[in-house]
Amino acid sequence: MMNFMPPPWPLTVATWNIHAGVGIDRRFAPERIGTVLNEIGADIVALQEVPLGGEHWPNLLQELAQATRTVGVEGFTFSVGGRRFGNAILSRYPVLDTRRIDISFGSREPRGALDADIYCHGHRLRVIATHLGLRAAERRAQVARLLQVFD
Repeated sequence: MMNFMPPPWPLTVATWNIHAGVGIDRRFAPERIGTVLNEIGADIVALQEVPLGGEHWPNLLQELAQATRTVGVEGFTFSVGGRRFGNAILSRYPVLDTRRIDISFGSREPRGALDADIYCHGHRLRVIATHLGLRAAERRAQVARLLQVFD
């Protein structure tokens, strides 16, 4: 069993599947997401199902980074109908490096993980933003792939 030691500084981290910017009322309202993110006030946020722009489509990550005054980095996963989607990270700290990890499973929807190194209070912090598949076998394979990368 690994021992977890909290960082010697306050750090708030959040994760949110923003469902392409569409709320439960079925309205595309990115300004609501920006408002909630500002209310949360997290230092680092991992986002899933982020519209990353495309022909005639806005880049929601850019809008959210601007609204929250954070650095936004993307982990492109797939495109459909001229729209690009993926995972993303918003950070109040500098992002040193990013990597994309393909965790797709068979013929299921493409999946990926965004692996980022963030410089936080003199330390390199590794943050992974991902969106696992829906089926148990798919998730097991995806977690196994991520564990290989972490080794």
